[in-house]
Amino acid sequence: MMRAILIAFSTYSKIPMPHFKWDPKALQYSMCAFPLVGAVIGAGEFAIWYLFGFLLQWSEVFTAALLTVFPILITGGIHMDGFLDTVDAKSSYKSKEEKLQILKDPHTGAFAIIRGCLYFLIYFGCMYELVAASSVKLAAGVQTAGTGEAAVNGSLTTIGKDGNPMRMLAVFAIGFILERTLSGLSVLTFKKAKKEGMLADTARLVNNRSKGIMFVWLLACIAAGCLIQPVAALVITGIAILVFFYYRFMSYRTFGGVTGDLAGYFLQMCELWMLIGTVVLVHVI
Repeated sequence: MMRAILIAFSTYSKIPMPHFKWDPKALQYSMCAFPLVGAVIGAGEFAIWYLFGFLLQWSEVFTAALLTVFPILITGGIHMDGFLDTVDAKSSYKSKEEKLQILKDPHTGAFAIIRGCLYFLIYFGCMYELVAASSVKLAAGVQTAGTGEAAVNGSLTTIGKDGNPMRMLAVFAIGFILERTLSGLSVLTFKKAKKEGMLADTARLVNNRSKGIMFVWLLACIAAGCLIQPVAALVITGIAILVFFYYRFMSYRTFGGVTGDLAGYFLQMCELWMLIGTVVLVHVI
């Protein structure tokens, strides 16, 4: 299993890993370790917010910017590359075969650049909203409690409230694991648009045990989220599942199945919509 984890991190992250010869058995379970990459990203996101947004109370803009770029720094942009390629292919309005060729084209089209800029602008705006909302609620807790030890206790009490952005970000952080779990399930169960490539090779090696592990990941994500904030966890999970089924519908209709690029498109879209949902929840719970 350790080799499967190393393969997952070597493939889907920029975190340095030891070099070794990949064997079919390790590759068979590499997708089961894919959610662990999400766990690292989610933990990093929460740590950044807690350190810069709460303890140090640095600029909200700076904290939001760090939260925006951190997932890309960890993954190296591999999923964003799939997102941009998919946008180009979908925007071409050509045949399925031609769209699949566009997915493999290393050149970036105008539509991909435009959508990429819009993506990061919305992502940053949502992150800023979460950081700003957290600052407002923490300030309110301090003002209510007064100064000294009472102020600290008041801040901690505010953090503990169900509607506090800190709890919401914790649920959103679990979403990085959830989206990779759903992506892994799509690789293991969805029809493939191409018979060659790493995604197709990995899918040919899977067994029922691999699928079972992914379902355990799914249940664990939902359970962990519900322990932190049940309403937020169920809403975020619902959003992720809706995007998941849209991804399946779009992939089958437009490309004839899923590919590695389409899986990257799903991850980025799922992440953005979960973030948007988190921002809405902060203001309504």
